[in-house]
Amino acid sequence: AGMEGYADPFNRRCFPWGEEDTELTEWYRMLTHIRRSHNVYRQGGYETVASDGGVFAFVRKDAHESLLTAVNCGKEDFRLEIDGTWNDLVSGEIYKDLMVIPAQKGRLIEKI
Repeated sequence: AGMEGYADPFNRRCFPWGEEDTELTEWYRMLTHIRRSHNVYRQGGYETVASDGGVFAFVRKDAHESLLTAVNCGKEDFRLEIDGTWNDLVSGEIYKDLMVIPAQKGRLIEKI
């Protein structure tokens, strides 16, 4: 619902029925759908591909698919070399051999 916890007494506020943050709820609904649609997030192999200066990226893969999840908590864009052609599962953008992860953003991409 987009509620903030804080400390006492704010962590005991009532649920905001009818005033939920629908944009935030839809965002998490979409991420849940992506996770449920791709078995590699539950049972695929794991490999860290970047861990540097606020950037963390990993690949989950099996014999049928490879998915790369990347998060940039840094203050500057991060260029990540990727092998092949990849599709962004959120925006539909296509990346070939290089992906830029903007500062304070993330990417979920699938190898095609």
